Amino acid sequence: MPRTNVPVVTPNRTPGLLAGGTGVSEVDGDTTNDNSFTNGDGTYCQVRNAHATVTYTVTFPIAQVVDGITPVAVAQNVVALTTRLFGPFPANVYTQSDGTVWVNIDDASGTNLKLKAVQVPR
Repeated sequence: MPRTNVPVVTPNRTPGLLAGGTGVSEVDGDTTNDNSFTNGDGTYCQVRNAHATVTYTVTFPIAQVVDGITPVAVAQNVVALTTRLFGPFPANVYTQSDGTVWVNIDDASGTNLKLKAVQVPR
């Protein structure tokens, strides 16, 4: 099955609003199919851990092959009740063949990891 999409939003000058005037909503981490978002210049992924006590991990697989070897991405910890911001994601390193950045979700997290993808305007 395809990965669950995290829509990329562009904020405007009104705090918490998108250019279209709606709030920035979260997408649950998909422990079965994982997640992805369309990569662009200045795209960031915010990951919030809603669990009260457990630390979970996310990984952003590297698409670039170096001398025939795909480098191993580092698993990033998201501590209980914290939010982390990852990015930007250089296209030549992180954009997969389907044009997206993949977000691999800790299989044990259930729906405790919440994701947002934000395109920072330049």
